[in-house]
Amino acid sequence: GESVVYDSNTKTPVALQAENSENGAKSVRNDDVIKVDKDAPALTLDEGDQAVTLTDGLSGIWKLERYDAASEKWVAAETFALPTEGAEKGNGKASERVSVDQNGLYRAVDAAGNAGEATPVSFNAPPSATPTDPEAPALEPEEETDEGGLRHAVIRDSMSEYIDKAAPLYGGRFTLEDAAELMARRYSFASNVGRDDGLRYTYAITQKGVDVSGQGVDTTQPGSFVVVCTATDADGNTTTLYLTDTLIDPDAPPAVERQEEGTPPVGPPFDPLKPVPKPVIKEDPETGRSHAYIYEQIAEGVREPGAYGGSLTGEVAQQIFAGRYGFVSQQGDGELTLSPIRVTQDGKDVTAA
Repeated sequence: GESVVYDSNTKTPVALQAENSENGAKSVRNDDVIKVDKDAPALTLDEGDQAVTLTDGLSGIWKLERYDAASEKWVAAETFALPTEGAEKGNGKASERVSVDQNGLYRAVDAAGNAGEATPVSFNAPPSATPTDPEAPALEPEEETDEGGLRHAVIRDSMSEYIDKAAPLYGGRFTLEDAAELMARRYSFASNVGRDDGLRYTYAITQKGVDVSGQGVDTTQPGSFVVVCTATDADGNTTTLYLTDTLIDPDAPPAVERQEEGTPPVGPPFDPLKPVPKPVIKEDPETGRSHAYIYEQIAEGVREPGAYGGSLTGEVAQQIFAGRYGFVSQQGDGELTLSPIRVTQDGKDVTAA
């Protein structure tokens, strides 16, 4: 007979009967319905119960599939048996509900083989990280979900340590082994995947934006470096913690920096990008403390009326210093005590003149 092509969904009753071509004998007639299903099934999320509902109005639901990134294939997460006899032979149910315990991309497939739209399912939160010190402030993760439904958190924290020249921290060099021990000592990580609480850890060390995991960090010198720990759960969700460790020289005097604005309210303009002259460090033999001395010259033309009202007082000198320089503690506490400004001329104190 003639072939028929259907370009839309339909239910067509058919009568099936076989005839012997030699003697004309006919078989028993069977009535059936041919269904043509061109519509893809739908998948909706139920956040509260961590479940998905699959629906298809014609051929019914056959299975739920999950995309396996390792094999780059869709694999069956749940398959529903289709009746092999009766009026609903070969047809799935119009709706199926499935609990989902693994984040990823999912899709519904109906009994006609139509695959629904890939939908990210992200019920499981990324691993949690909690400070082991009960007095430490709570960590504040920043989270995002990728296009595959996996959730990734980023946490930033900081600490400081004083270098000890007699007994160097970490034996003088901070390595990946030290990174793992430091993270385990400071934080407790936990998976949020109920079916599998295992976590996989990776570590790295960076300094000034460069990966120094191979050689580690010299801990006899002041400065800072970042310890990176990534915890990955059974789903592939991750939490990455960036811990900045600042090494402080307990004998380092305050540092001097230029202000960002090169045209201060008081005093001549300057180049904010020009480094402050290198300090001269002198050690007090009585106290063992270090003191830095910085020498810089500026020149201003003589004019009438005289600059600064004709007299450079201590108050005006204070305004000049505030507009040009900033003082920074190198002890990590931000605390500084500033002495009064002194103005000298030919070796004599003229501050109050």
